[in-house]
Amino acid sequence: MKEMQIFGYFFGPKRDAVPELDELSGLRPDDAVLVGAFGGLGLKKGKWAVLGRFDNWDRADWAFPPLVRYEELTGQTYRVTYDDNDPGKVLHQEVVEPGAAEQGPRDGLMGHGFVELKLTKLLD
Repeated sequence: MKEMQIFGYFFGPKRDAVPELDELSGLRPDDAVLVGAFGGLGLKKGKWAVLGRFDNWDRADWAFPPLVRYEELTGQTYRVTYDDNDPGKVLHQEVVEPGAAEQGPRDGLMGHGFVELKLTKLLD
């Protein structure tokens, strides 16, 4: 069974309880503490809550940014652009200068457990 792949923006601060949807209305992509593709198992198993949908939400404001991938074997760093409608489909890939790995979100699929651990470290 192929795991669902989703692109997400994750935000702080750390909370004691799941927030109400209206508490999150002011969030923007630049406010995210973690950005990247993740597997949907946490959602599928009900470990992560789905809060709802904003009436004025515009997908164009939350575009899939270019991701950066470093390949150890070749020493090459790539900026990869994916299809907004299909996170598994590469539209463009280009070699970028060394050090570019810090210039954008990392390419790769995060498991829901990794996301939880990473957010715990980032928000503690």
